[in-house]
Amino acid sequence: RRVLFRSPRGRLLLTSGSRLMLVSSLTSGGGVRVLCEYREPGGEVLGKAAGDNIGEYWVNSSRRLIRLDSTLRPIQTIEPSGSATGLHASDITDVFIDRSQCLWVCTFGHGVNYCDLYEKLFFTIQPEEGQPNSLKGNIVKSILDENGERLWIGTNKGLNRYDYKTGRFYFYNDGSTGVRLNGNNVSALLVDREGR
Repeated sequence: RRVLFRSPRGRLLLTSGSRLMLVSSLTSGGGVRVLCEYREPGGEVLGKAAGDNIGEYWVNSSRRLIRLDSTLRPIQTIEPSGSATGLHASDITDVFIDRSQCLWVCTFGHGVNYCDLYEKLFFTIQPEEGQPNSLKGNIVKSILDENGERLWIGTNKGLNRYDYKTGRFYFYNDGSTGVRLNGNNVSALLVDREGR
């Protein structure tokens, strides 16, 4: 099991194979209580999850997104589509909801998809050949919001930073920013206690 998301009420959202569980925080005896759960039909393994401001949750299987209510009952399933404003994903690796209620969907081979949860339209960010201000790497493994100002994106090509205000991308594995990573593959990102 792994902790995926902590709700504002201090509840934890966990996956275990094809199960998604909402559990209470640790009790004085060190245990947890399962409040409700969702089981993915067909037993497909569930990935990461995120919660929005209205108490709904989003979780991914490898090929689709599932939107659930506060009791983990499915509301909507979103499959990849060929539509210009639909989900473009062959394999989903991570999901994240930022402070402005934008759902970010990391994919294996299709860059990053994002969706304004109020508008319900998806857009895709992929590398653009010859464009310095674009995402580097189509295999996106991790994503992290830094205080609502920047979005860090870990890909198979290195570390990318997206500035919300300017809409610009910065790449941190080519030496141009003074930072050079020892490898290309960035699979995890974390903010420390001081917010760094």
